[in-house]
Amino acid sequence: IGRNGAGKTTTINLMLSLIHPTGGSIYINGNLVEFKNQDYKKVIGYVPDVPAYPKYMNAIEYLIYTCDMYEVENKMKRVLELLDFVQLKDHKKKISAYSRGMKQRLAIAAALVHDPDIIIMDEPTSALDPIGRKDVMNIILKLKGNKTIFYSTHILEDVEKVCDRIG
Repeated sequence: IGRNGAGKTTTINLMLSLIHPTGGSIYINGNLVEFKNQDYKKVIGYVPDVPAYPKYMNAIEYLIYTCDMYEVENKMKRVLELLDFVQLKDHKKKISAYSRGMKQRLAIAAALVHDPDIIIMDEPTSALDPIGRKDVMNIILKLKGNKTIFYSTHILEDVEKVCDRIG
């Protein structure tokens, strides 16, 4: 938790080895995070604050594509389970026509395709309308207790709802 500019996203970028550290070390599940070693990422799902998608895909196509990257078996079954879990019903429409809340729910589904142990969320409710925020918070609450969630935000109300530990 921290104000804008406090380093929340930078910390996440370091955890995902998207940027190089200038000092110190990060360990995830006992594994040193190194830029050249991507194996540790197999247990991580990532939800960016502003997800980006190919404009020509719908949710099913995108999630199948994501399943392919992780070599997920029974792709269509997994995709339909996740669409139901995040309550994304209008999944045949092109993603480019989705609301911000729908895109965020799709980002959560994509982060879960390979059933990771850890979900890293970078301000997942920022810029969402009240209904979208509530929907995303409900999804996070459903994950709570089943996954380790590293949740970055500056919204204290969200922290109070979902976090067990605060840093």
